[in-house]
Amino acid sequence: MHIFAALILATSSTLFTLSLTSAQIVKPLRPEGLTISHLQDGEVDWDGSSFGYVEATVGNDFANPIYNDHTSECKKAGLLCGAFHLAVPNLSSGDEQAKYFVQNGGDWAPTDKNRLPGGLVVGYAYEETSCFGLTPKDMVQWLHAFSDEYYASTGRYPVIGTSYTWWKNCTKNNPTFNSTNALALLGPDRVPGKWGYWSFFQYEEPSNYPGSLVWYDTETSLNTFATGDY
Repeated sequence: MHIFAALILATSSTLFTLSLTSAQIVKPLRPEGLTISHLQDGEVDWDGSSFGYVEATVGNDFANPIYNDHTSECKKAGLLCGAFHLAVPNLSSGDEQAKYFVQNGGDWAPTDKNRLPGGLVVGYAYEETSCFGLTPKDMVQWLHAFSDEYYASTGRYPVIGTSYTWWKNCTKNNPTFNSTNALALLGPDRVPGKWGYWSFFQYEEPSNYPGSLVWYDTETSLNTFATGDY
């Protein structure tokens, strides 16, 4: 289940052509970062990274037992650190999973200057056709329920990490998240919905741990994004 650990956020960029019309590998620019899951049970080499996202929860029945260890390592390295949640929409409601995420490491507060907003990862390869058994209408409602609950708890909307194929199949390419949620584009693909652009991009296979991410712009804008003033 835990094969996607990428968070890729969405804001406009002048450094890339972001309206991708076909699969395209993008050479990473700095700042770069890592995504870490519970499968990465050894010490992580943070050298060369500017930020990290660590898996906190899956569904509402799994909290990463080494989340605190990896997050502490990330902070000790002087990096911006965030948490991500792997969605399992057929297990429980979106608001329930958002609450579970916040209670188990996914929280965010403006007073923590080294904290990136939480990420909601959907669109695993094995679920691209079944969509967890939900209709597109029900899936969109589930995503909004998670997003709204996370906002109510933290004051930030979560980053949505997904692929074009999954978003098209499972939400009918729903356009209603682009004004609130940053996009996480998982691998070389088109930008789904009406986002039109991404902020973080995973440029290696999503099954890799640690995964490799790139922020679209400068270190300064990444720091601004982390504070919530972006």
